[in-house]
Amino acid sequence: MSRSIVAMLVLWSWVGCGDDDASTADAGFDAGAIDDAGEDGGAVDSGIDAGEDGGADAGSDAGTSRCPPLAERARLEVPEGVLDPSGPAGLEWTCENLYVLEGIVVVHSANPATPQILTIEPGTVIHGDTDDGTRGFLLVSRNGRLVADGERDEPIVFTSSRPPGSRARDDWGGITLLGRAFAGATRRTEGFPLASPTVGDLNPFLAYGPLEGTEPDDDWDCGTLRYVRVEFASFNAGGAMGNESNAVQLYSCGRGTTIDYLQTHLSGDDGIEIFGGTVDLRHLVITGASDDLFDWDDGWRGRAQFVVGQQHDDVADFGIEAGGSSETPSFVPEPRIFNVTLVGGNGAAGKIGSRFRGASRGYLRNFVFLGFTAGFVDIGGAATAANLTAMPPTFSLANSVFGQGSAPVAWPTGGDDASDGDLIEQDVLTQPARSNQVVDPMLTRPFDLLDPSWMPAAGAPLGASAAEAPTEREGDPAFFDASADYVGAFEPGGEDWTDGWTAYPAD
Repeated sequence: MSRSIVAMLVLWSWVGCGDDDASTADAGFDAGAIDDAGEDGGAVDSGIDAGEDGGADAGSDAGTSRCPPLAERARLEVPEGVLDPSGPAGLEWTCENLYVLEGIVVVHSANPATPQILTIEPGTVIHGDTDDGTRGFLLVSRNGRLVADGERDEPIVFTSSRPPGSRARDDWGGITLLGRAFAGATRRTEGFPLASPTVGDLNPFLAYGPLEGTEPDDDWDCGTLRYVRVEFASFNAGGAMGNESNAVQLYSCGRGTTIDYLQTHLSGDDGIEIFGGTVDLRHLVITGASDDLFDWDDGWRGRAQFVVGQQHDDVADFGIEAGGSSETPSFVPEPRIFNVTLVGGNGAAGKIGSRFRGASRGYLRNFVFLGFTAGFVDIGGAATAANLTAMPPTFSLANSVFGQGSAPVAWPTGGDDASDGDLIEQDVLTQPARSNQVVDPMLTRPFDLLDPSWMPAAGAPLGASAAEAPTEREGDPAFFDASADYVGAFEPGGEDWTDGWTAYPAD
């Protein structure tokens, strides 16, 4: 791809979201889920020596019993364009090779009835090229599927092609999965030009939602991301909305998709963003995003459980940004989410813990907010304010703990008060009936950037008496671990499910 792509990325105006004010047991989940209790194996590294990771890496370059050391892997450059099944890389990527995405690599079948499937085995490392003309992206169309199914001691790692010590946010484009489930206010897929010199017209690969003349497939399978790390990905080129990519972005993915044990680290825009669909997610680790940690829009009606997010103290926006510009009922997101821990910059660059805008709906329980500079929760719109204060509410946040830490304020002040009907968030969210607490959650090392621990300390006020046991929405298939009757993403006295597969390199 020529350097003209970068110019297009900056100059093209797309309709997008971006900043557009925008365990334990696995019961009932995929039978293939890996039992990780008590394991703490070393994992394949992303190309960093243990000492350069602040000691918090999930493995080393020495490889594993099955995968060779990284230095001994054959380098395979994957050129821009639709993956060729008969090309050097093929459609089955193994840990014997080091794969380099050079430009926009597309997983796509010309026949909608037989999606092209890219399979990546445990321990495989994929580099995104960082050169201006060949910035790496992995784009999986709604006629494609990505099966990246790692293991706790052998996670699959997507990272920058730069050497350790020079890697940074914005290095490469990230992973985009497109599906055929419900799509709300459809828009152009964020972060992509309309055409490239190599591929030509990109529009056939960027469409999402149901195929023309068909109904949405809410059980659509976009693939699997399990025990996967995505590092130094996504970027924000500035200018027009949609002129950015996110580390992992999911468009119209359905319940057949498996997102479990996924980390995004040091992304140049959002860590994870969801556009429509019914995809369910669990065991998410989102660290150091320069914009929002977790963002959802366009009518997402899925579920999430066991989510931890940590802002860094150099740059950040919201812990959660949710909603959408439209108040059309079919476009309004309405997720159901339990067991979340969100940590801000603790007086530095961290901003508001969450912002719910447009006409947000949802059922949110067992959250921890800690150390957000400008406060815990901001309601950004009269419709969301009405949903929060309705009886019964159609948007609710309850059984949660708000900890100020060293942040200068606990609740937002000023700003968009007029747009939310002068709602005072503190007055509403501290009503006794909502069972929220303003108290120190007593986490172990929540603000440590290189070796964090978000486990509750002994005596933390996060036990069953403060929580609501997870329940399903009527009519939904089983997903939640109903035994997680505690506040936050980690069980007091339980295991740290981030051990063994996550990493927190500074560069």
